Amino acid sequence: MADVEAVNLVREALKSGKSENEVVVLMKQAGYTDQAISEIMAGAKRGAYPADELARRIAEKNNIPVQQNLPKLGPSNLPSRPPVVQPMPISSSGLDKSIVGMFKLAIDTFLHPGEASKKIKGNVSMGDGAKLIALCGIAVALITSIFILVGMLLLGSLVSVATGGLNFDAFLVSWVVMTVVMLIAMPIGLLIGWIIGTGILWISAKILGGKRSFSAFASEMAFPQVGISLANIVVAIIEFVIMAVIAMNAVASLMSALAGGGLLGVFGAFGAFASTMMIGGIITGLISLVVGIYALYVLVVFIRESMEMSTLRAIVAIFLPLIAIIIIGAVIASVMVGYWFTPLTNNLPNGTYTYGGGTTTQYTPTILMAYRNSTYDGCMSMDIRNSGGTTIPSDVIFDIEKIDLTFTGTHVVVRSELGPGETGNFDIVSLPFDSSAKSSIPIGDYLLRLSPLNGYNITSPDIYFTC
Repeated sequence: MADVEAVNLVREALKSGKSENEVVVLMKQAGYTDQAISEIMAGAKRGAYPADELARRIAEKNNIPVQQNLPKLGPSNLPSRPPVVQPMPISSSGLDKSIVGMFKLAIDTFLHPGEASKKIKGNVSMGDGAKLIALCGIAVALITSIFILVGMLLLGSLVSVATGGLNFDAFLVSWVVMTVVMLIAMPIGLLIGWIIGTGILWISAKILGGKRSFSAFASEMAFPQVGISLANIVVAIIEFVIMAVIAMNAVASLMSALAGGGLLGVFGAFGAFASTMMIGGIITGLISLVVGIYALYVLVVFIRESMEMSTLRAIVAIFLPLIAIIIIGAVIASVMVGYWFTPLTNNLPNGTYTYGGGTTTQYTPTILMAYRNSTYDGCMSMDIRNSGGTTIPSDVIFDIEKIDLTFTGTHVVVRSELGPGETGNFDIVSLPFDSSAKSSIPIGDYLLRLSPLNGYNITSPDIYFTC
């Protein structure tokens, strides 16, 4: 049997315009069970009963003073809607998603990658990752802007001392413009880099058996990427301080030695200065190397946890894109080399090109390389080596002919003397005695023959080559 007083209270509340859901919330606050609420709601819809006990219960539940002579329930006796609780930056997973909390979590990914990766997995979204990356871009822009300002002020002071005056207003305006540009460009650049970089890693990990979606992987990888970026900023500041201290000490020692005079002292001072700076470079280089190796470890941990794969596969997933880039680069380089630097065919000459009689001078040129030019889509010069035992004198002219012995109208003029075994690079020209009239030959197969303009008693083999 339902509580008749409660039934009447609910009926009056419904008549006052409150919804069933609002009434149910109030009844739960008063301590009623789901079954009791169901019975009371059913009774309220059937009829009315005199009661005020539910109002008392609700008042007590919400710490509202209960009047001695509580009137019968009416709209004014019911509490208003339950107070709206302001959303906190703490998610249901327990992660603090405020700006400070997200940066703390990013730093924690660098300091404690194993724990942080488990804490983050499945509890962040693409929006969280994008927000963190963009905030990192703003932070990097501000830090960079501060360093630029300090550098500009120092430089401005030096210029002012040297010239006697400086327009600092112009310096300030340029700094403000540069800062605004960086505040816009850096977050956008980091967001694009985040999407592309994580996309490449995700494809690599999927090839190796990774199981998670791109959105889940990218969301989680944003945190270690920001953590590594922040760590690199700290390392850069530390290295800058180290090099500044070393440089100041080295300069002080150098100035002291120079003031002492003496040639040996000067040379020793410069040697000590160079050694000190080299030591500083080695120290900072070792710091960067250690931090870089540790950053790779952080990435391996997060890829392993996020994509649910083994440590070995996570390591391979990092280096697989690098290997692919090297292979693609090698292929492109080979294609470009094949386009710009065309090797010769290895055909043996089938005859000689001879003039006059009696004793002849034998020239034996070998074409090492014919150089292509993309603008003319053909060869414009070639490397020629004297592979014979006789010196090829300057101004010797060779005709370039097609395989069918058709003359092309172009020549190669040996402008400098080539001794046995020597090599020179010579332009292809359209006029035999005008080396400035550079020309080219289209892509194809050709042969090089000694020009009859050279006179008599000279012989040369037909040299086949490919442009």
